[in-house]
Amino acid sequence: MWRTTQVLLWLVAVQVVCIIAVQAAEWPPFWVAISVGERQLDVGPQSKPPAATAEPVATVMAGETVTLRAKVVGGRRAYMMWPEQYANVGKNTTILVRGLDRLEYQVQTTGYLASASWTVAEEKYSWDTGKQGALYSIDQNSERVSWTAPTREGVYRITVSGQVKFHSVRNLPGGIVEGDEDSGKVSRTISIAVKKGEEAAETMTDTEAMKHILNRFNALGSGPLRDGGDPVVLPILGPVGPILEPGSSTNIRSIFDSSYREFVCGGWQSKVLDMLDSMRNGSETEQQIFEHYDYGPIHAYYGGHQAVVIYPKGTDWKATGTILDPWPKQRPETFSVPEWNRRFWFGQGPSTVYEGQYPLTGGADYPKPLLRIPSSHMAILKRLAPEQRRQYTQLTDQRARDDFINSLPPSDTETTAVVVHSPVQMVVADEMGRRVGWVDEQTFVYEIPGVDVDCFPEGDDDHGMMLLLPQGRYSVQITGVRAGSFGFTRVVAPTTSSMPLSQKLDIPVQPGQKYTCVLTPDAEMPLTGPNDLPITLEKLPITGDAGGGGAAGVAREDAAPVRALLDATGLSYSDAGDGRFSVLSDNDITLYFGQSEDSLHIHTPLETMPTGTDEQALWALTALRMNNSDVFGRLGICQQADGTSELYWSARLPLSAVSGPYATVLARNGALQPPRWQAIRAGQKPDSLPDMVPQGDKDALTAQLKSQLRDAGLTFDERGDLVWISHDNDVLVFMTVQEGTVWALAYFGGMPGDSAEEQGAIAIDLLRRNWDDPIGRFSLDHDLDLLWECHVPMDYLTPDLLRHISDTAAAAVGRATAQFGDKPFNR
Repeated sequence: MWRTTQVLLWLVAVQVVCIIAVQAAEWPPFWVAISVGERQLDVGPQSKPPAATAEPVATVMAGETVTLRAKVVGGRRAYMMWPEQYANVGKNTTILVRGLDRLEYQVQTTGYLASASWTVAEEKYSWDTGKQGALYSIDQNSERVSWTAPTREGVYRITVSGQVKFHSVRNLPGGIVEGDEDSGKVSRTISIAVKKGEEAAETMTDTEAMKHILNRFNALGSGPLRDGGDPVVLPILGPVGPILEPGSSTNIRSIFDSSYREFVCGGWQSKVLDMLDSMRNGSETEQQIFEHYDYGPIHAYYGGHQAVVIYPKGTDWKATGTILDPWPKQRPETFSVPEWNRRFWFGQGPSTVYEGQYPLTGGADYPKPLLRIPSSHMAILKRLAPEQRRQYTQLTDQRARDDFINSLPPSDTETTAVVVHSPVQMVVADEMGRRVGWVDEQTFVYEIPGVDVDCFPEGDDDHGMMLLLPQGRYSVQITGVRAGSFGFTRVVAPTTSSMPLSQKLDIPVQPGQKYTCVLTPDAEMPLTGPNDLPITLEKLPITGDAGGGGAAGVAREDAAPVRALLDATGLSYSDAGDGRFSVLSDNDITLYFGQSEDSLHIHTPLETMPTGTDEQALWALTALRMNNSDVFGRLGICQQADGTSELYWSARLPLSAVSGPYATVLARNGALQPPRWQAIRAGQKPDSLPDMVPQGDKDALTAQLKSQLRDAGLTFDERGDLVWISHDNDVLVFMTVQEGTVWALAYFGGMPGDSAEEQGAIAIDLLRRNWDDPIGRFSLDHDLDLLWECHVPMDYLTPDLLRHISDTAAAAVGRATAQFGDKPFNR
């Protein structure tokens, strides 16, 4: 009986189809219609598959972002859209709904009434740009994507593949019959021409040229010890230690950790020169910059401090220059010449380290493009004799250069430091009698090659002094300038001494009084005062980093809190050293867990930043765009010890806010990010992320959010399920419940930058900020508007965490607004 009924239904179905399909035109085959930009899809009733051609279907500007849309049409979809043509609808048939995604109709005869429908059950697309330009999905099924064209002219091929599954339901007198149909995979390749706008050299002004330079300079990022502009307590000396800027702190820290060497002043100088050299040999636009400006390496303290100056062609740099010096605050910073001279107050001139290599330092021309010298190597090379430097530069293989540096004795590679605080002056002499420092109140000498000097300001007209010296044996003499007390700090490598860090504060001194010390790698000698009175220095512990060091710049803190957290997750982990632990996921992704200050920091590497300026821009904008789809983490850039910049997925939260289950969620999410990034880089749609937290009842969770905001003492406005907090810097921080999390966001506006190149440099800077952000990230939404955002599962939300999120969001967007100005939204 059951089988008979099915046959009857099939017969009736055939009858209905016959009634609606008599004398129907032949269906066109399935094919892919594509639109570029604002154009409409060509899917009319007469549309047919286009003939294959290599001719471009559209022309866009280099770096322009356009919307691409694909649609599988023809076949069953043509039947659904144009039933009169492809079904020859008769007098008994009434079309109720027609369109791309649905067809409904009724058939009325004297014997019965039947109805039927065809709907799209599943539709998906994949795009392949051959890694040319940046591609990101707008729709969940990738029907629409945004494509940022390469910055190089040419004709680029893009292939899209689509597949549609249809489902039919027929309501017949004998019952319901259902069926399925599949278009199969259908592909099409198009070509898009990319051309550059007119950028004649004469149209670039001095101001525009300088803007290009500063955008690249600001994208260099920061060192592991940095601040927002104010001096910080040197972290390795504890709360009683001297106050030093991050630059001097970094120099001292480099004695204990070689990864800091690239951030001493000579290392930063190398980074800036590399940047300018690459621009001078870069794109046509970048080359035009140097029709307006010259540049070169300079020093202060007769070689004790290194920086770079840019200045208008044909002028004297001492009168017109702008000095690029990231060292003092360990972040990009510019000075006018008078400003720089006030800070680094004597011995200014062209850098002798680069003698003969730049026009400013006596060279006939700028250096030709050669193998790049890592900034960590430059910090050592400047201490070597000229003949040794020549031996190094003649090596044309990076591995050979690494071997050269590694073969040097500790006297060339290791360092030691002494620091004094006013009211005294200091001079240091090596075993050859060469000196660095003050031989009297008016005379400073610089005779030992490669010594880093900082005569930093202390109060009115007073200066302390820090010397970073090659490892060796030195005699130190300290002379009182006026009555008072001074501090003395001695730092040597921990591998050579049981007392690597020692100091004595509040040592009384009178004008003309002398204190002496022998500085050796073992650092056992006391400071000797008047009448040969020994003054014992106090041994201090060496504490962890203040934000950098270690793999990927994660701080080396006490590992116990992270270990305890991992024990609570049930995840299998291994000790990775430096206070970090590694977790191998089910899909063979290694995640690193560490502590940075008071935060848990989970991270996994994705990709090294490309070397070409054009590719860097697209790469960075793509990473910002992907950030908008990740609920629990962010993509950010961290500078490595070898000078390269690495893109990481990471999650960072206050340790106090993370439980074992929450850490497990973060780890699961993090393991999914490397394959998603690889898919996006390949021009493909990444896999969707699964739900990882309970969705809950949105109304109940919204009430919970508002209650916790009140408990946090935060004043907010509300409209339905959306709340917002107004901050004094005119930033609005919005919060709402989304998929079981609180989504906090603050919009900046459109992506800053007047060109693709400039936007790329800014995107790199924002990704560096993402690495350091304590809880959230900058991202680009589907309209390419810039926002700061973060998500926290409602189950783990606290009033303290809400305050932290709100303050962090307002500060991040406020800083961006101060730097880039107000930008209109794209939407």
